[in-house]
Amino acid sequence: MRWVWGIFFYWMITPLAQAQKPLQKNKVIDAILENTQRFQIGAYQFPKVDTGYLKLNMAFDKFEAINPEVLARLRRQKIFAIDLVYSQFPKNKSFENLNYNRLKNLQKYLPEKIQSKDIVWRYFGQNDCKTYQEAYQLFHGLAVYFYPLKDTLNTPPPKNPELTQKIDSTEIKKKLKLERLKSSITAMPPLTPETIDFTQQHTFYQIVQERYIPEDSTVFKVFERNPWDSMLVVIDWTGSMYHHGAQLLVWMDLFHQQKSRLRNFLFFNDGDGKRLGEKIIGQTGGLHYTSAQNLDEVIATMHKAEKRGTGDDGPENDLEAVIKGIKLFPDCKEIILIADATSQVRDYILLRHLIKMKRPIRIVLCGNPILPDYILMAYYTNGSLHTIKEDITNIRTRLIQGEEIEINDTLIKIKRKRFQFKRKNQKRRRKRRPRRKEKSEK
Repeated sequence: MRWVWGIFFYWMITPLAQAQKPLQKNKVIDAILENTQRFQIGAYQFPKVDTGYLKLNMAFDKFEAINPEVLARLRRQKIFAIDLVYSQFPKNKSFENLNYNRLKNLQKYLPEKIQSKDIVWRYFGQNDCKTYQEAYQLFHGLAVYFYPLKDTLNTPPPKNPELTQKIDSTEIKKKLKLERLKSSITAMPPLTPETIDFTQQHTFYQIVQERYIPEDSTVFKVFERNPWDSMLVVIDWTGSMYHHGAQLLVWMDLFHQQKSRLRNFLFFNDGDGKRLGEKIIGQTGGLHYTSAQNLDEVIATMHKAEKRGTGDDGPENDLEAVIKGIKLFPDCKEIILIADATSQVRDYILLRHLIKMKRPIRIVLCGNPILPDYILMAYYTNGSLHTIKEDITNIRTRLIQGEEIEINDTLIKIKRKRFQFKRKNQKRRRKRRPRRKEKSEK
């Protein structure tokens, strides 16, 4: 009997011992933690006026930076304060290891700067969350405050970064450059299918100004037909899809009074130029997201995703992008995927993770023929398919009931628990029986 209790005790104590396994010590991080002030607050608030700060975003329970590229702004600036922000949920859980790794992640990008003794370090544990969904909606990561360029030298650090109301000169330069870009559009020739160049940022502003819609107006017509609200729009932003996704700019301009309908964009380019051998399922990357409330930010994100997207193969990371978008913006009511109907889904194996999220996916299909990947995605997520001519809804129910559905000359039905796809008016070929060889006469 004793050996039974011994095994039970060992089984209970082993996970606890593993959970409390000490982290690998880091002298720089340990020195920072010794001088870190700790606070418990409702929700972290950023300054209403740009004091010269940036957000290093991290997921609720992850330590990797989502947007490490923003740290490039700090090459010449002097940092005076860094706030580490996390959610204290569940209330009785310790986040010391997670936050320790977050600081190590920051050290990877700014190994020398964070050792400055002039930096004020603070921890903020947020308590305005009673559920995981509420916690996910709060900011998590690091807020880095710095002096603008002209005030970098010989300026004492303020006690409260919110009292500093200075404008970063780099932001002023960006705004002036953008105004010059907009003013130069009037002198440019009208857009045509032959001359349109999506590598140039001014093209997107010209699309809005001219309300340019290409011959294939699938996206514009689908959004015009459907009264979707509070949308997250995930867009395949590779070469074949630029003229499709850009139609949303015109839709935004025409329906600017209905901004609440369109909440967020996520553009994916299948890996930011990674080669095929570098693309790992679920970690391919090339995901660029922004709020849909500011046209300048949307166009800047489109241009950024286009510049970095130079993949060398056809399949795309659709499911990775959709799953990431849902995690980033869980409060969006409708999830819209604008996809190249002729391009394979690289990460189809992730479909089981998407199904667990229980979010119907509305798939806008551009091009023809339509690959089965998107039809199955709509079926298993209880979503819908949308083409330039029609909206196909209740797909799962209709197929289960034995109905044959037609989508762009493709007929789909379930027979004997298997999906059947065939082209309309396609005759079934009969196999010819091989002729018997005649017996040779003796």
